[in-house]
Amino acid sequence: MDMQKEKIPILVMSPINTKVLLEEDEKARAENAQIPFRFGYAIKVDIDIKTTGLKKELPNGDKL
Repeated sequence: MDMQKEKIPILVMSPINTKVLLEEDEKARAENAQIPFRFGYAIKVDIDIKTTGLKKELPNGDKL
């Protein structure tokens, strides 16, 4: 396999205001202690893998 380095696209997301999220969580738990802890936060993105990603054909014809 060709081990040459390829430029892999890197997308940087906007920072998340964790202080606001922690305050929301604290308020929600004060109102209802039975709600589960938040473990993630959805970020809306508009990324098209066809135009942003890389496609490579391997020597055996497989595509990566």
